[in-house]
Amino acid sequence: MSLGLGDIPSELFAYILQFLDPTELQSTTCRLAQVFPGSIPKDLIFHFVRIVHPPQLVRLFLRLRQPDKPAKWIKEMSIETWQIDADIAIGVIRQLSSLQSLKLRIGPNNFTPEHLQELLEMKAGHNIWPQLEHLEIRFRP
Repeated sequence: MSLGLGDIPSELFAYILQFLDPTELQSTTCRLAQVFPGSIPKDLIFHFVRIVHPPQLVRLFLRLRQPDKPAKWIKEMSIETWQIDADIAIGVIRQLSSLQSLKLRIGPNNFTPEHLQELLEMKAGHNIWPQLEHLEIRFRP
């Protein structure tokens, strides 16, 4: 009896995918999940989230509202567009309690100083991101 790729245990897929560059993990995992439904762990799709177009952030915001609560799976997030809606970005980022790395672009048309303050404020004296190790903010003049 021969096994197909779809019969590979999800743990083996997870082990193989950990060797990918983090910037390629999300797109590769999504493609594999389409080909092998049910074989790819959902948490790998959300491990590294890269936003390059504003509509992606809106879709992520809506996805985070679903019952399986994927916010806990997001460990790294990179927002690589200057055109995002600051209120939606703050709403998304503040839900990510497992965040370890955040890269953010802030431009004069999308983020005010008040938005940045709101993003970085602690909730009731508690750190929003206890596991955060890397914070990179690029400002556009």
